[in-house]
Amino acid sequence: MLICDAPLFNATSSAALAKMTDSRPQELSNLAWAYAKLDIIDLPLLDAIAAQSITIIADFAPQNLGNSAWALSKLGVCNLRVMHAVSVMSVLPCSNLQPQGLTNLAWSLSTLMLSDEPLRAAISSESSARCSEYNPQNLSNTPWACATLINKDVPLLDSISAASLARICEFVCLNLSSSAWALAALELLNPPLLSAIASSSLAMIVEFDSQQLSNIAWAYAKLGVAHAPLRDSISAASISIITSASAQDLSNMAWSMATWSELDTPFLDSISSASMRIIGDFAPQNLSNTSWACATLAVRNEHLLASLSAQALRRLADYSSQDLSNTAWAWATLQITDHTLLEALAAPALSKLSFFKAQDLANTAWAFAALE
Repeated sequence: MLICDAPLFNATSSAALAKMTDSRPQELSNLAWAYAKLDIIDLPLLDAIAAQSITIIADFAPQNLGNSAWALSKLGVCNLRVMHAVSVMSVLPCSNLQPQGLTNLAWSLSTLMLSDEPLRAAISSESSARCSEYNPQNLSNTPWACATLINKDVPLLDSISAASLARICEFVCLNLSSSAWALAALELLNPPLLSAIASSSLAMIVEFDSQQLSNIAWAYAKLGVAHAPLRDSISAASISIITSASAQDLSNMAWSMATWSELDTPFLDSISSASMRIIGDFAPQNLSNTSWACATLAVRNEHLLASLSAQALRRLADYSSQDLSNTAWAWATLQITDHTLLEALAAPALSKLSFFKAQDLANTAWAFAALE
């Protein structure tokens, strides 16, 4: 449990600002780390820390660099000047960083979506050589960072996978779901690691939260791995906590069941009920994926489909070419002639036609013809 005394931290911020020019690397990184750990976004203080850090960046020790980068990323503060300075100073002393420092830097780059090739290469090289020293959090955060930046660094990921297998019994739910998600996002089919993740997940499935359950379901479905015991356990565990699921969780679960061609009626009914309660939170991809899942599994839930249609009508301008194609295909596959939706869908489809893939074009044309 985090203890955050607001008056104390407000006063600390004011006092620190007054003495900022006297602050050294250790004090600066400690301040940033503390506010990030407590999720306190104090922009004047963070700006002052950033400005002072840049002036004395050459004095920062490797741990100071890693902690500062982690803190800014944790709070969603993308100060490009600071991150560039951290990058320049981090490349050379990467060998002096502890495993947590290496993963903090990797996590920071991915969280802020910064493509820094020299620093990435230095982190990768050092991590590959030292991943046997990594703990479960380091082992799961590193491939997550690679996947977020779409960095398919096969030598690094092979080393991480081997080290993960050796310590899989120490992984907690978050480590297991993050590792599986990263493999799927990078389209890396690693049967031994996936089998080990599944076995460990089954042993603690009731401890997973809804996001972790949906991520691990999505990962195995995306990789085409039909692990029946894991699939059934995910369904059973998800039903009991379905009301805590987000729009992304629900659409991932529906998409996974459809990709597995698994008609689990109780689970799908619970997904449908939960989806209708928060349908306003669904992003375009969530809406189209859920529609696609219903059609793939031949689920004609009139209330859910009406909610999906109504929400789609409000969001069609934001739909991608694939979202538009999937939606048209879903309604045609279910043989539901929703004239209002189809007429509204035509205009954005026409404006984005150059972005349609061959399959999207064929599916859209087929859908309109099938419902004519």
